[in-house]
Amino acid sequence: MDVWQFIRESASTVALLYVTESKGSSPGRTGFAMAVRRSGELHGSIGGGIMEQQLVERARRQLATNDIRPELIRQVHRPGSGEDFSGLICSGEQSVALVFVDPEKLTVEFGPNGYYTLSSSGFNYHSKLPGGPYWAVIPLAEKNTAYLIGAGHVGLALSRTLSQLDFNIEIFDDRAELNTLAQNTFVSKKHIGNLDDSLRSIPEGDNSYIVAVTFGIDVDRIVLSRLRHKTFRYFGLMGSASKIRILRNEFGPLDAITAPIGINIKSHTPEEIAVSIAAQMIQVKNQSL
Repeated sequence: MDVWQFIRESASTVALLYVTESKGSSPGRTGFAMAVRRSGELHGSIGGGIMEQQLVERARRQLATNDIRPELIRQVHRPGSGEDFSGLICSGEQSVALVFVDPEKLTVEFGPNGYYTLSSSGFNYHSKLPGGPYWAVIPLAEKNTAYLIGAGHVGLALSRTLSQLDFNIEIFDDRAELNTLAQNTFVSKKHIGNLDDSLRSIPEGDNSYIVAVTFGIDVDRIVLSRLRHKTFRYFGLMGSASKIRILRNEFGPLDAITAPIGINIKSHTPEEIAVSIAAQMIQVKNQSL
């Protein structure tokens, strides 16, 4: 669940803390967001530490007293900064918008078109890029989707890990009887059936991450035959060095594909393998930040 979904699913007004600007060694970067419900439940982060704790308490107090005026709060991470001192000593600074959001007004589906704005008038949706000035203009980008091919133990462990990392997850397999498939409650969609057909539904693009964690080289051949000429943000293939060598001999260099998949942390269990793959995906995702 992301912050915006957390807000949409709230029963009443929610406090939103949003980092509108960051400079230097600031733990909260522009775009970091955190939501606080009247019940005290939290989701997201604006950088952590005592700064975050103090701003969360501030948001809770204002929710409790129904003091829902928007504010822009400067946080300087250096001692001697007066009332702007955040309590942190990492030398950077950040500005945090504190606004209060009515979840009933958050009815727009997330997609590539549209914007949220934070301003003195509150938190609003616009179908087109609005004129300023605003504290922040947040484009509604397509959500990153991980397309996992292989619903076995690694597929289950990776689904669990990615579900905590703000990825939408879809899984593909032709083995409907798998108990790990039945246990997988972390994916938004399960594609069960002929892989050569179902893989056609995977869209190209900068928000698509292909993760082949299959049970055998014959399935990898199907994956490569169907997807190797398409463009994705990430394409990883799990397998031993000997299997990857065979596939390269058959299909060519496979330069756009990470094989073997994952960061080398000498992982052995499905959970360790999932961590190594997820870390590599995050590394790729954050390269442009």
